[in-house]
Amino acid sequence: MTDALTLRRSLHHIDVGARWALPFQQLQRYDPPGRVDDAGETRRAAQHAALEYLNIAIFTACSDTRPLNWENGGRLTDFFDEPAIDRASQRANRLY
Repeated sequence: MTDALTLRRSLHHIDVGARWALPFQQLQRYDPPGRVDDAGETRRAAQHAALEYLNIAIFTACSDTRPLNWENGGRLTDFFDEPAIDRASQRANRLY
C-alpha cells in the first residue's frame, strides 16, 4: 500500500527531477522502529530501485531463517533478530 501511494505521488512530478525523488525519500519514516542501520538503507535502496522502474518491490523471508530476500537475488543475511518460527513458538508457550 505504501509503495503504491509513493508511486502515485511521484508520478505527479515525473517531469521534475528533484520533486520526483521526494516521495521516495519519505519512505524512510516507515522503517521499523530501531532499524536505523545499513540493512534498512539497503532495503530502502532496493525498494526505491523497483519504484523507479514503476514496480512494487517484493520482499520475502522463510519462517525458519533470518534473511530478507527480494527479487533480482538481493539478500540481507541477518535482517531479522530471530526466525519467525522461534518467535511464534515463544508466544505460543506463553499462552499456557
